[in-house]
Amino acid sequence: MGAVHIGSAWSDPDRLTVVVDAGHGGRDQGTSAGDILEKDVNLDVARLVAKKLKKAGADVILTRDSDTYVGLEERADLANQADADLFVSIHCNYCEEDASVRGLECYYSEDSADGQLLAQQIVDQVETLDQAACRGTRTADYRVLLHTEMPAVLVELGYFSNRSERALLTDGDYQLALAEEIAAGLLQGQ
Repeated sequence: MGAVHIGSAWSDPDRLTVVVDAGHGGRDQGTSAGDILEKDVNLDVARLVAKKLKKAGADVILTRDSDTYVGLEERADLANQADADLFVSIHCNYCEEDASVRGLECYYSEDSADGQLLAQQIVDQVETLDQAACRGTRTADYRVLLHTEMPAVLVELGYFSNRSERALLTDGDYQLALAEEIAAGLLQGQ
């Protein structure tokens, strides 16, 4: 596959391989609010992102397509072994100190200029949604970002601790809108 050049126009999306990672799964439920589990929202949105990318002609690999546990190293190894061009991990956030905090955040590894640009592209796309709040891009030392060999981002879709955002995150139409914009951000500049 070779290196993907972020920032240049992508004229052949059917040569692009993207690993879409639904965070948590199986015994690892992630955060929760009542009977709403992060692992389920992550999987729903990851499947929608994968569907949008496939429709655009990209090859897509899901790290999990059911409620199964996959270790963090396994997720990165899967992407590396597939020689993927891009990696995106889907998550939801929670803030115990302040239930008013809301908004999508997109993380990248501090030493990845391509990851930073990819994160910004996703945030720029999501900011076009009227219902969505965005808190920008941030750096983090998440293992899936540090151990992948391609541009990688981790998207925190929003905060379960915020009642109104939690309602959006469980709404199928909102999930689809988020997935469309995340996919567009991944494909932009490819």
